[in-house]
Amino acid sequence: MTTDIETTIRALEKQRFATIVAEDWDGFAALCDTDLRYVHASGAIDTRDSYLEKLRGGFYDYHRIDSAVDRVLVTPDVVLLHGTMSVELRAGERELALENILLSAWVRRDTSWLLYIHQSTGI
Repeated sequence: MTTDIETTIRALEKQRFATIVAEDWDGFAALCDTDLRYVHASGAIDTRDSYLEKLRGGFYDYHRIDSAVDRVLVTPDVVLLHGTMSVELRAGERELALENILLSAWVRRDTSWLLYIHQSTGI
């Protein structure tokens, strides 16, 4: 049975990927907790600010992100989401096509849910 919280988080996951592809950096920032840790498949780790700086500076240029949710664990203040993502992007000078497993954690802050951790690992 899907809960209202799970439905909300699934929609937020779609929204965050859509904002990245659309280069809506303010929209993406609004979805992120100030303590965000963004763990890339390469093992590199960004904070919210360092990731946004790379996005705004054009280091990352996402052409396409397709994702699928496999499992969701809902608690009152934290939601863990496990799934897959297929990504086409330019990172620096390199064009990449990635197939990754992803784990994201969303935290409740007052009445909002914010992305707290994103971690992707190559399949």
